[in-house]
Amino acid sequence: MLQKICDKLNDIDWRELGFVCDGRFLFSQRSLENAMLDSSFNALGSVPIR
Repeated sequence: MLQKICDKLNDIDWRELGFVCDGRFLFSQRSLENAMLDSSFNALGSVPIR
């Protein structure tokens, strides 16, 4: 399950979503929480944290 999530996140065009500036990835927890991801992520449900 974790590998599937990682693969889906790696397939996203982060530049298109505005997370790249001057060739660097710019992420914050808040920006990622509000990122518009496609509906295929809904099927993954919530992942329990241990």
